Amino acid sequence: MESEERLTRAVEQYGQELLRYCHHILCDYHEAQDAVQTAFLKAWERAGSLPPGEELRPWLYRVCYTT
Repeated sequence: MESEERLTRAVEQYGQELLRYCHHILCDYHEAQDAVQTAFLKAWERAGSLPPGEELRPWLYRVCYTT
């Protein structure tokens, strides 16, 4: 349950800024929405792979960039 709550907080806290970031890169709103959704799915799947001491926000940006 803790990881679900953490992901929910991350979506609420970072979702809009990640959408703006992806939109800036992709220049297409719908593609940006897909990229953010994919990034959060990857974040969910890899929740345990966040290196100790690393902040979630930069990690999410990297996931978005590589998505």
